[in-house]
Amino acid sequence: MRQRWTDYRVFWRQFRQAYNTTGAVLPSGRGLSRALSRYVRTGGAASAIGESQTTATSSIPPPRRILEVGPGTGAVTLQIIHDMRPADRLTLVERNEHFVTHLHQRLHDVPAFNAAQDRISLVHASVEDLPENEPFDVIISGLPLNNFTVESVQQILSKLTRLVAPGGTISFFEYVAIRRAK
Repeated sequence: MRQRWTDYRVFWRQFRQAYNTTGAVLPSGRGLSRALSRYVRTGGAASAIGESQTTATSSIPPPRRILEVGPGTGAVTLQIIHDMRPADRLTLVERNEHFVTHLHQRLHDVPAFNAAQDRISLVHASVEDLPENEPFDVIISGLPLNNFTVESVQQILSKLTRLVAPGGTISFFEYVAIRRAK
């Protein structure tokens, strides 16, 4: 519970200081986290492709590359870690320096994060800066797309489609009332 309050404080501070890139008052809740991580948990289309490529002697699915864009304080990240298979690799890309610092600390201090630390890469950058030579099987985006210009959203979605592997899955959300309020 103490960790949750720490996450709330960090998130609230960034919401006030950087609303356009934070986009929410609090970190994602458990229900949203579970919904976004569904394809990590169920395997999604990429897993079905990988499983069909495994040999008859091996029923172990191949490791997946998972990307979380805009992890913030790591609320969804925690669910992803819980849903990952033992050989899966997770890349977190976050452009907010304060969130990167907070996530780095969680990798060391929070047992679930620490247990998966050797399979997690934390990248301080924008998603647009990621190389496209190694596609991801599952991409989960926590970006506040409603806060961005139409052009920015088009660039981000275009980049995500270039980053996803054939048969892969992109999972993201949108707050329904935000567009109307803006």
